[in-house]
Amino acid sequence: MPEKIGKYDIIQRIGRGGMGEVFKAHDAGLDRDVALKVISTDADVTDELRARFFREAQACGRLSHPNIVTVYDMGEDRGRLFFVMELLDGEELRGLIVQRKALPLEDKLSALVQVCDGLHYAHAQGVVHRDVKPGNIMLLRNGQVKILDFGIAQVAAALGSRLTRTGLVMGTLRYIAPEQVRGRSDRRSDIYSVGALAYELLSLRAPFTGDDPMRLLEQLRAEDPIPLSELDPTLPPELTAIVERAMRKDPEDRFQGLDEMRAQLAQAQRRLAEEAQQLRARLRSQRDHLRQLGAILTERSGVPSDEDADIALDERASVTTMRALEGEMQQQIRTLEARITEADSLDLALQRGLELMEAGQFADAAAEFEAIVQETPTHERAVELLARARAEAETERRQRLAAQFLKEARAAFEDRQPSLWWLLPQTRATSSRRSGNRRKRPSRRKRRAVGCWSTRSGRAKTPCGGDPSPGPQAPVRMPASPGMPPKRCSLGP
Repeated sequence: MPEKIGKYDIIQRIGRGGMGEVFKAHDAGLDRDVALKVISTDADVTDELRARFFREAQACGRLSHPNIVTVYDMGEDRGRLFFVMELLDGEELRGLIVQRKALPLEDKLSALVQVCDGLHYAHAQGVVHRDVKPGNIMLLRNGQVKILDFGIAQVAAALGSRLTRTGLVMGTLRYIAPEQVRGRSDRRSDIYSVGALAYELLSLRAPFTGDDPMRLLEQLRAEDPIPLSELDPTLPPELTAIVERAMRKDPEDRFQGLDEMRAQLAQAQRRLAEEAQQLRARLRSQRDHLRQLGAILTERSGVPSDEDADIALDERASVTTMRALEGEMQQQIRTLEARITEADSLDLALQRGLELMEAGQFADAAAEFEAIVQETPTHERAVELLARARAEAETERRQRLAAQFLKEARAAFEDRQPSLWWLLPQTRATSSRRSGNRRKRPSRRKRRAVGCWSTRSGRAKTPCGGDPSPGPQAPVRMPASPGMPPKRCSLGP
């Protein structure tokens, strides 16, 4: 790498191609960094070739447009022709396409409109580019487009560079108009090249592919590229129609000026902007609808919605992004509506369960609530009611068992079943001890006073221990039943 070319100090090489090398250099006189391009040539620089180079470079230097790179200087150093231009901070479209970087459709349309603006200005000045391709379009970080290498194709052809000695490099051949192969070109040739550039920028695929130059020339002459609508059905039909018209084989069938093509691209831009505005309005409405559905679902089922209704809408989002977001929101809305319908059907089951609980049918109510929980485990109200119904059903079961036990015990008592009778005194004694209210045995004096008669021996006794005598005050004899403990009165010993 040379240290100095002309008056410019070389800092580093920043690019290399078939037409030459590009260096970052410093202009000490104006104290600014510039881009310096050295034209590659295998031939001696004659006076005629030198004159043609300066003529082309001067024509390009007179172009002053926001979308055309500014040429500062030109010169010759030790047989090497070079020109100096502004140093740009950006990336060639070629790099973006090769890397398949996601570029919003709005940005692509903006770039194409700017290319048309710059080339139309150059055509009005009588300058035809003749080598429009992704490698000659620079996209700056602020979105501005710069067209590079005006007139270099003619200079390279005149200088007999490696580029022309092999016919045409593959990168150039993919974008030139069919008439250029026959040696004829005008501004409509640039229109074709803009169409080919747009085709690849929109589809990330060159109009014609292959590595055989003769095959490419045959495709260029007789074949049409695959329609853009087949490669990307989401592209607006009016945009694909613009590209197809720009790439017609016959120059008469193309746009007759890049201003016409630019106008149609701008119209497609406006429609895209209108669609973007409508999409944003629909997305806001759908977001509000999602929030309402989420609140309804929470109210009816007690389950918070897991759908994200707090979607941030970027005002700079592309149409493609918003289309995808709209599809996602529509799916979320359908999901919530289905869940609300399900919640409504579950609500009927919930009401049936509540009615069964009010009727005291706790086991049946638990079955209703359990079916809801199995279908929707996060249904908080159903889970709570299921626990209550199960607890009530268990209490009811225990009470029923206790009642059954007492019923059977009472029946056994009444039937004088010895096998069960022994439980009753023990049960009463246990109950009395627990309650602390065990009845005390009456005193002998009280028994005598009330005339208590013992039946343990099966014989009636008088209060004084004599024989019983008939009369109204005689006690009633209480005989013992066979196989049973003797009965006694409550005041007996």
